[in-house]
Amino acid sequence: MLRAFTALVSLLLLLGTAAAQSGRHVALVVGIGEYRELRGIVRPAGDARAVHDRLTQLGFASELVVEPDGRALDEAFRRFSDSVQDGDVAVVYFSGHAGRVAGEFTLLAADAPPQGTRPWGRQEPFGLGITALADDLRVAGARAQILIVDACRGDPYAGAPPELGPSSCGELDQALPDGTFALFSAAAGQKALDRLGDDDRDPHSLFTRVLLARIDEGGSVVRLARTVRDEVSETALSVRYPQTPTHLDELAGPPVTLVPGSDDAAAARPAPRASAERAPAPLPPRERAAAAPADPFSCGSIAPGLPAFDCRRARRPAEMAICGDPRLGSCDRVLNRVFDDAQARAGREAAGLRREQDAWIARRDACAEAAPQGADAVADCIGLAYDERIAALGTPRAPARSTVSPSPSFNCRSARTSVEQAICDDPELAAKDRRMARLYERAGGSRFGPVDSTQRGWLAARDACGRAAGAALQACLHGAYDGRIRELGG
Repeated sequence: MLRAFTALVSLLLLLGTAAAQSGRHVALVVGIGEYRELRGIVRPAGDARAVHDRLTQLGFASELVVEPDGRALDEAFRRFSDSVQDGDVAVVYFSGHAGRVAGEFTLLAADAPPQGTRPWGRQEPFGLGITALADDLRVAGARAQILIVDACRGDPYAGAPPELGPSSCGELDQALPDGTFALFSAAAGQKALDRLGDDDRDPHSLFTRVLLARIDEGGSVVRLARTVRDEVSETALSVRYPQTPTHLDELAGPPVTLVPGSDDAAAARPAPRASAERAPAPLPPRERAAAAPADPFSCGSIAPGLPAFDCRRARRPAEMAICGDPRLGSCDRVLNRVFDDAQARAGREAAGLRREQDAWIARRDACAEAAPQGADAVADCIGLAYDERIAALGTPRAPARSTVSPSPSFNCRSARTSVEQAICDDPELAAKDRRMARLYERAGGSRFGPVDSTQRGWLAARDACGRAAGAALQACLHGAYDGRIRELGG
C-alpha cells in the first residue's frame, strides 16, 4: 500500500511538471580532427556525423559542423544560440581538442594556435569557452544545457605559456551556470582512448561508441552519464587503461532526458524477478548493464541530484551514500519538502514530529549495515526507507517556481539588491532580462566585460526602481525593461 501511494506521489509530481518540460530538443554537433597547428585526431569527424545522425533519429533539430575554423565555429554557435527558444533542451556535442585559454576550458577550432605562442594579438576567435557557451544558451532561454565533450585525447598546450594550458576533463575554474549538465569523456588528468588497440576496427572513439549505444535508451541524462561512465571504465580496464568519464551537474527540477517525450517513470517500475529454479546465465558487461533491474524505490526518479543537506558535512556512511547517488539525493529533497509541509500542519505537535523524524533517520542510517551485500543493496535500503517515510508524511507540495528557464542573464545566487531579487522572483522579468541581454550583445555589447555608457545609464535607471516596493517596484522594472528592449530594436 505504501509503495502504491509513493508511486502515485511520483506520478503526480511528474505530471505537475509536464508543462515545464515542454519545448524542443535541439543540438549543435561539432567534430574537428584536422588541426592546422596541432596534432591531428583520426575519429572526430566520423564521431560527430554518427552522433548527429542518432540525435536526428531521436527527433532533435540538429546542426552538424565538421572541421570549422574559429570564425566558422563562432558563427555556428551564434546561429544555434539564436535558434534556441524558451523551454528547449539544448545539446552541444564536441569531438576534438580542448585547451585552457586564460584559465577557461575551451573547445578549440581547427585553426587554434600552436604550442609556445602568445595569441593575444589575434583578432579572430579560435575556440568556445565552455562556461560562456553554457551561459549563453541559458540566457537564450534553454531550460537545460547539455554539453557532451569528447576532447581529452592529448594535451595540445602542455608546457605552453600561462595564457594557454592543457585541458583536464571535468576541471573548470568557474562554476557552470544553473541548468547545465556537462559530460566529459575522461576524468581529470586522464586521456581518452581513440581505440582499444591495433586490432580495434570500431570507427569511433571508446567514449562515443558507448554513448551511441546508450543514448536512445531513455531515462534522465544523469542515468545516461552513469551508464556511459561504468561501461567506458570497464571496457578501458580490459586493456589496462584508466579512463573514467566524469560529469558536472547543475540541473534542477524534473529529470532532463535526451529522448524527447521520455522520462524515468517507466524506468522506475520494478522489473519482475526471475524464478530461482530458472536463474539466467551471467551476461557480458554491456548486456548486463542493459538488463539491470530498475530502481526498486520511486522517489529517486523525480529530480536526481544533490540532497537537501550539505554534503560537505556528510560524515555517516548513509549520508555519504546519499551524496554519491543522485537518485537518493532526489529522495532526500522530496522528503525535505514533505517534512516541511507536515511541520506546518502539525502546529503544537511539531516537536513530536521532529522526534519521529529523528527516529526515522536512525533507521535510515542503519541501512549502512547492508554494505557487505554491495553499494546497490545500501542504496535500495535507503531509497525504500525514503519511500515509506514520504508516504507516511503525506503528499509533497509542488515547487513554487516554474522550472522553465526562471533565471535572468545574471546568477540569482549572487543577487544582493532588492531590484535583482525582484527580477529573480518574477519569471516575466527574468525573461525580459534575458531578452535585453541578447539584444545588447547583438548590438555589439558584451555581457562578460565592461558595459558601454548607454548600458551603464540604463542600469542606473533600472536600479533606481529599488526606491519603490511591492507592485510599484514591479511596474517600474517592467517599464525599464520594455523601454530598453525597444531601444535595442526588440
